[in-house]
Amino acid sequence: MKGSTWVFAIITFGAAIVTFSRGYNEVVRYLERPTPEGLLSIVLLLGLLVFLLAVMGFIMYAVDRRVGNVKNKVFVFERLLGYSKDAVLPGSLKDAAARASPQEEKK
Repeated sequence: MKGSTWVFAIITFGAAIVTFSRGYNEVVRYLERPTPEGLLSIVLLLGLLVFLLAVMGFIMYAVDRRVGNVKNKVFVFERLLGYSKDAVLPGSLKDAAARASPQEEKK
């Protein structure tokens, strides 16, 4: 990883830890005294945590992809990285059509 990638990864990881900690505290507070504001803050913190974890996954995938260690490609990350612009989701209609009509083998 380059220096700026490390810094971004560490900041994202730290933000995820802080978000998890605050989310846990909000859950404990909500269980003691349920309020609509407490529930809203739990939902928002959970959304932020999922987003930060997705960013961390993207960073790790991008680094592994650059090195060549990716065995199973992730469609969303591939599209974001721009490696396969013509990629289709597994199980899509194009995939089904390609499987249904196999190309004739040349002898």
